[in-house]
Amino acid sequence: MEEPLPSVSAEEFLAICTRGQLGLHEKPYGVLNASGFYDPLFALLDHLAAKKFLLPGQTAMIQRSADPADFLAKLARFKPAYIPKWIDTSVGQAH
Repeated sequence: MEEPLPSVSAEEFLAICTRGQLGLHEKPYGVLNASGFYDPLFALLDHLAAKKFLLPGQTAMIQRSADPADFLAKLARFKPAYIPKWIDTSVGQAH
């Protein structure tokens, strides 16, 4: 396994996530969620998936754990997933 990245800004982390979702890299990425600090971020991502701005599988690609050993194990087991892109033409249209 490669060395983990040092701490990055939220913008940089989300760029890493986006590049992974687009298949531009196959490296594991995630968040060590000590004391639930990043719970609001995960709530936002879940909200975006519920509103169809993200696919649920896209949020599942982000490895997360509050336990350092578990987090490193998840990174070591990471396998990139292919998630097909979609266009939902029914969103925002009157029925």
